[in-house]
Amino acid sequence: MATGRMGSGMVGKGKGKEVRPAALAEELRIELQTFCADKVALERFYDEELARLGHVPEEPPALSI
Repeated sequence: MATGRMGSGMVGKGKGKEVRPAALAEELRIELQTFCADKVALERFYDEELARLGHVPEEPPALSI
């Protein structure tokens, strides 16, 4: 392997169970698809995120020159 080319060549080279990036990406895609297809879970997530934002002040009126 050439100098500075360590990135993708080192994936899965450690000891133990080898995790392939494509398989991991597919699992993540399936989890995301399942989550997005669940209307109740998606609404709950949306409501929780909006609650974290807190109160957003109203936009000031437009300037008239």
